[in-house]
Amino acid sequence: MNKKAIQVTILTLILIIVTFIVLFVIVEQINSYLHEANAREYCRLSVVAMQKTRVAGQSTGIFTIDCPMKYVDIKKKDLPKQAKASLPSNVPQAPVSIEKREEHVKRKIADAMYDCWYQMGSGAHTDFEDAWWKDTEACLICSRITFEKPADYISPQGLAKLNSWLEQNYLAGASKTYSSMLSFQGNRRYYIEDSYSIDPNSNYYVMFVGINDANNLNGNPAFSKNFELSSYINIGISSNPYSLVYVVKEEHLADLGCGLLLN
Repeated sequence: MNKKAIQVTILTLILIIVTFIVLFVIVEQINSYLHEANAREYCRLSVVAMQKTRVAGQSTGIFTIDCPMKYVDIKKKDLPKQAKASLPSNVPQAPVSIEKREEHVKRKIADAMYDCWYQMGSGAHTDFEDAWWKDTEACLICSRITFEKPADYISPQGLAKLNSWLEQNYLAGASKTYSSMLSFQGNRRYYIEDSYSIDPNSNYYVMFVGINDANNLNGNPAFSKNFELSSYINIGISSNPYSLVYVVKEEHLADLGCGLLLN
């Protein structure tokens, strides 16, 4: 083989390698984008896969939960703006009411709660701990909610009576209320700290909590104090799977006493 042929061969190999690297980078970027855009579905699929491959109540390690925490940053610039009207420039337009802005914030919180419940199986899965974690709350931090300059768009009293709002408002594209969508076997499976009110001066975490034997939740002060467990737990039954979505202040996160953090 002459020198020119060797050079052509080397150049061809270099081009193939470079092309492969470029394609690999592009595919990785596309996969990363799709993963981020469909994080909720990726999480749900990973939960289902992990549950399907459990053997004798323990994880086989073939699949792991892929549910990164989301950041729900409520910013003033994203709130509803005053609709443009065909009015003279010297005629002032009425500002968007604080009620409409608070409505937007409530829906953001409700959507974060529903995403958390949906991606974790909507109550169908509670078995996340292995044998040595038996009877321990398994928790997943679904999202962290923060508020930018809340005094500009939320009343000083904060967001109150979110339980009523969840019961009266519908999930976008669904024929059921948020409350119905956040239920399992006819029972409500969500709770917001401080009697369903939100203090916008605090950050919040949306948590999923699952446990094989829900009777043990009665030993957790945070749950027994804030959630009416007796309405949903049959005391005396040795094994009673239970799960819920819990919205808790950042400063109270450690008080939940989660024995196993899934992310």
